[in-house]
Amino acid sequence: MKGTPAPIWQNFSRVFRYGFRPQPLLLIAGMSVLLYLSSGGILGWAASVILGAMLFKYAFVVLQQTARGNMNPPPLNLDVLAGDYDLPLKFYALILLFNILVGSDMPLAVLVAFAALAAFPASIMVLALNESIVDALNPVLLWRLIARVGWSYLALIGLLFVLQIAESNAVNLLAGGVHWIFYHLVTGYFAILTFHVMGYILYQNYERVGQPVEEEQNPADARLAHFENMMAMGNKEAAIAELQQLIVEYPDDLDIHRRLHQLCLLERKGKELSRHARSYMPLLLGAGRDVQAAELYQDCRSLGENCAPDDAEGCYRLGRALHGAGKYREVIDLLNGLHKRFPRSDFIPHAYFLMARTLSESLSKDDLAVKALRFIIDNYAGHPVLPDVKAYLDVLQPDMP
Repeated sequence: MKGTPAPIWQNFSRVFRYGFRPQPLLLIAGMSVLLYLSSGGILGWAASVILGAMLFKYAFVVLQQTARGNMNPPPLNLDVLAGDYDLPLKFYALILLFNILVGSDMPLAVLVAFAALAAFPASIMVLALNESIVDALNPVLLWRLIARVGWSYLALIGLLFVLQIAESNAVNLLAGGVHWIFYHLVTGYFAILTFHVMGYILYQNYERVGQPVEEEQNPADARLAHFENMMAMGNKEAAIAELQQLIVEYPDDLDIHRRLHQLCLLERKGKELSRHARSYMPLLLGAGRDVQAAELYQDCRSLGENCAPDDAEGCYRLGRALHGAGKYREVIDLLNGLHKRFPRSDFIPHAYFLMARTLSESLSKDDLAVKALRFIIDNYAGHPVLPDVKAYLDVLQPDMP
């Protein structure tokens, strides 16, 4: 399995070198010449739109390949430069919508503008991953990506600010007069670098984001060759089918399960994700990976599916992991009514005691916590957790007999 990639800021100079590789340099140099020759009038406007779309089509391929761990610039061929221009057009629409938000005079306009600017890199990354402008404007998905990337997102904002300052200084130094051609060269160069940086941040956090990455093949991974070929061809349906078949052959291989889960999540295939979770969840819990099991549970919920464990002990352990992650309402949703599903389980008192503490300490609902505690006392006499339950109840209701 691929290790954690080094943070991009440890060798930020390689970012600047990326734009000087032959492929991006040839692209932006050729575009700069064409834009310089066609500047002015309708022809100039049309050239800027068309060549700009070509630049951003290439930039999105840069982002996508970097996110998968490929640090080599994409080739300049028909597969990359010709064909589907869906992403650049959606990107133009995204810029327009964000400009409307930033320039609006709605109440709290300053806060809205600040939030829009802060979320814009996340919006571009979601657009690159999901290729959906609806997803790229979905605050839930944007916050989910930002939360999973964590502190790296703040670093990303800082790195993009550094690039913006460097671009501004380069433009002021080189552009103007007979050197106007350098303006297009500089802006194109920094556009490529910006998308490369966003792609690397995704790659740096690929496990948290759920982004498949390109891994070096070795004899132990030969069974994944067909899956890798399907991914390289962009045939995600065939790649999912291949992983599903591999799981039939290797039902206990957590790496294959992880790949299938990440791919189903990226493709937003809720039914397949939930169906796969029935076998993946017990494996994670059996391996003591309760935190990963909790992430799997949240991923299913994010797509409107349920993948709760089929036993009370699993639900209790999942509840503890969710509580540790600060997902308090998810804890209540998971554990509420658990005694009806598993009436004979000895883990019900543990689960309901956890639910009571969550209700009281994290959600400030002492009345509901008291009900859960009294339910344990009334129905599970002699259970080992009972002294702790009674002591907790005394804290919540010190004057009650």
